[in-house]
Amino acid sequence: MIPSDRPVIAEPVDRLPPSPPLRVRLGQVMHLNGTVPRGADLRTAIPKRCQTCGALFILFGKGSARALYCPDCRAQRCPSCTAPGGTHYASCSSLKPRHCRGCQASLGGAPKMDRYCPSCQAAPRCPTCDKVGGGHLRWCTWSQPKRVPAYYGIVTEADILALYLEHRTYAVRIAHQIVGADGEDVVQDVTMYLLEKRDYLTALPGKAYFLTAVRNGALRLLIYAWHRYVIAMDPEDLLIAEQMIARGETSQNTVRLPEPVA
Repeated sequence: MIPSDRPVIAEPVDRLPPSPPLRVRLGQVMHLNGTVPRGADLRTAIPKRCQTCGALFILFGKGSARALYCPDCRAQRCPSCTAPGGTHYASCSSLKPRHCRGCQASLGGAPKMDRYCPSCQAAPRCPTCDKVGGGHLRWCTWSQPKRVPAYYGIVTEADILALYLEHRTYAVRIAHQIVGADGEDVVQDVTMYLLEKRDYLTALPGKAYFLTAVRNGALRLLIYAWHRYVIAMDPEDLLIAEQMIARGETSQNTVRLPEPVA
């Protein structure tokens, strides 16, 4: 037979798709025995090397080629930007120089919420404003000298008494509408306050000043409401009441005192 010059066409054979090329030596791949799941499809396996520690690891499935770190390094994240593998994002605060607000020491990789170093946080705080790092807030009066009020001596005691006698009736009426029977006490308290502070007043108080002070004092008494839960008692009566409460002879809301002996 004369061989034909035509090329021989072989029948098509079903072949498996080529596996992805290995990027490491075979000896190094053998160290991963035991970490590959049994029955896993090795046709989609991709061996990779961690960019942080250099360890070899295998990934399976689509989209796994973008992994750059091994599972151990991927679990280690930055406390500030949560970047994996001991890396940091461009906006991470640990990359920017941060200093303690108290002693100006470098904070390094401390979390973003930490504004003071551990030594400043452990230092005693201000008893007034509770400021960390040995400083004080704006409103803190611990380090500020106490202001002495200026002395004028313009208003006399007779001026305050004349103001009280002239507007007492109307002031008691205003206070009575707010606190009831305690209106007279409010007017008396305002008058005593003006008598004590008369040397520091820049001008003689008028009717509007006095009535406004009475109204504010009545509102303050109503808001605090101390007279609702405070009972004025003599020392002897207070001792007897405490003994009765200790023995359990009184009810929950009522304290009965013994009748006075004639």
